[in-house]
Amino acid sequence: MSRSSTSRTGALAELAQEAARFAAAPARADERPAAPVTTSRPSRPVMRAIAPDEARQPAGAPAGYVPVAVAPERGNTRPVVPVDGRLHMRMARPTLAALDAVAAAWREEDPDGLRDLERATLVRVAIAMALTDVRLNGADGAVGEAVRAALDPAVRHTDAPLPDLERWLRPRSELSKLPSAVPVE
Repeated sequence: MSRSSTSRTGALAELAQEAARFAAAPARADERPAAPVTTSRPSRPVMRAIAPDEARQPAGAPAGYVPVAVAPERGNTRPVVPVDGRLHMRMARPTLAALDAVAAAWREEDPDGLRDLERATLVRVAIAMALTDVRLNGADGAVGEAVRAALDPAVRHTDAPLPDLERWLRPRSELSKLPSAVPVE
């Protein structure tokens, strides 16, 4: 019997016990009802914000992408940098499909170099880019604009994508045409 059917059978038995307990009225008014059935459910860790000093970044280094790949097929089961696996994100399926398509296309172009590329790597890089944008531009950058748009009541509970942020991004070929930010003395 599979684990899921065993769990279901156990849950159904617990429900039947509870139903029987509620259906049976106490025989006497002074008789105490049976103790409630307790189940052993896995305890969920308490979520808390991570303080900046807990991030374990080198002194003065801005937060950013840190490779934390775990590759059990090669014997590497622990990342060098401690990670927090409790980050939960709700994403639209088309967004996930687009991330998976990018990862698959890039792995196909470079099967040796990108064999471990997955959706999570792209998300971690995107988060590092978001942190960089916030550090450089504060609430006036692409992330601030996207957050304001995402929280706009007219947009928040719809299935429409956020406004395109292409105006904040430039192709690599255009970057070389931009004036240098290094002051000339």
